[in-house]
Amino acid sequence: MALSAGKPVDVTCESIGSRPSAKITWWLNGTRLTDHIETVHDNVTSSVLRLQPKVQYHKTPLACRAENPKLYDSHVEDIRLLNITYVPQVSLRLIKEEADRQPKEDDFVRLICDTDANPPLLKVGWLFNDLPLSHNESRIDVVSGNTLVFKRLTRRNRGRYKCYAINEEGRGISQELVLNISHAPVCKENQQITYVVGLNESVIVRCEVEAEPKDVTFKWEFSNTVHKHYNLQHTSEGVVSNATYMPITPSDYGTLFCWANNSIGHQQSSCFFTVIAPACKSEKSK
Repeated sequence: MALSAGKPVDVTCESIGSRPSAKITWWLNGTRLTDHIETVHDNVTSSVLRLQPKVQYHKTPLACRAENPKLYDSHVEDIRLLNITYVPQVSLRLIKEEADRQPKEDDFVRLICDTDANPPLLKVGWLFNDLPLSHNESRIDVVSGNTLVFKRLTRRNRGRYKCYAINEEGRGISQELVLNISHAPVCKENQQITYVVGLNESVIVRCEVEAEPKDVTFKWEFSNTVHKHYNLQHTSEGVVSNATYMPITPSDYGTLFCWANNSIGHQQSSCFFTVIAPACKSEKSK
């Protein structure tokens, strides 16, 4: 008996020839059902069951049982195995190297899309940050049906993942899985890198990094062809550090370097900021 999950259906059962009239009961996997209406005409008993098909009813037996109330152990029954069709049930899970810690750069991890469907699946697909993920996506090493394989994680792999599955009943989608990746600090892109400041004027140079975890410490240096200064004074909050710098003489112009580190490691390439003097105004031609 093929039924679609979530779509109520009336199922009819008849018993003929019992005297007195038979009583009909309904049973689903051994549990008695009560939502039915029984009618009797002559020696024909008819019962209509209002059935609410559910996914968990798939492959369970539905029995209509008729029994003469005057005769002991006189019941007969008709049993049908339910075939419930339903939208794919989809869930997403992460398989990682070490279960007790967050994945970090260079780890090998897999995302597995688990599905349960009837009728069979027509397609399995993936979403990354709510956009379709193609099979030739460069950030993924292997996209194979219900599995994404990352042989060496990078920061580019972090984000929100979902998978979905389609069959003739519709489209089911998994919960969202946020893939966070631990990594040492790196300099954040698109920062101001050039600061114009006059002699004896101070400027606040801002350095921001990306890091996971975000609990970082900073250090600053200054360097040019004449001087090199270590451990410049600075203030820090989270992944941002501010150094206050004042050139006193022309030889104080140059480059400020900013590094950070966290529990994963040290920043490999520094952030750098150039402090230059204002351009001289050219004399107007006469």
